[in-house]
Amino acid sequence: VVNTVQCGNASSTTPIWREIALLTDGGYSQIGQTGDMRMIETPFDAEIQRLNMELGKTVLPYGSVSAQTSMRGLVSDNVGASAYVAGARNAVKAKVVAESALAAPVAGQDLTAAPELLDKLRAEDMPEEFRTLSAEERKAKLDEAVSLRRELNAQLLELDRKRSAYLREAAEHAATDAAPAAFDEEVLKSIDGQLKRLGSSAK
Repeated sequence: VVNTVQCGNASSTTPIWREIALLTDGGYSQIGQTGDMRMIETPFDAEIQRLNMELGKTVLPYGSVSAQTSMRGLVSDNVGASAYVAGARNAVKAKVVAESALAAPVAGQDLTAAPELLDKLRAEDMPEEFRTLSAEERKAKLDEAVSLRRELNAQLLELDRKRSAYLREAAEHAATDAAPAAFDEEVLKSIDGQLKRLGSSAK
């Protein structure tokens, strides 16, 4: 199934986009040349951003020097996101967090997300800040990070629930105004229609 979204109103290309959609049992829609996407900020974005920064502090990279350096770089990029981007990213990660209370804010080798590995790691693969600590100090530091990770992830899940409700209400209001169709809305509309046609097979 291929859904086509034509950006712009060049009439000569419209039949092509429609044919691609028709041949693959997909949907066709047409939007403005720029995509017309609307950024909706919510009252929860700033708090999500703050918690996301705190969550970054709980990351304990392990493994090779390159793996740890890469993980720290990802965390740095993640916590440097704007409030709106942090909120959008959190929405994507919410499903993972719902399944794992210790889910890391970014993908990579994070000891806080897998505390059972502490006693299995070689000294040289330990998080950098663990190498000069005793076994008891390492466990205490990890326990602290794990506890904080659980707390922060729980708060982020609740904020995502509130943010999602806010966005749904905003989308309902937007549907009644004269604003042009946006790329993301048209894509979601096509997918939603196809899932409804598939019924139980889509689950």
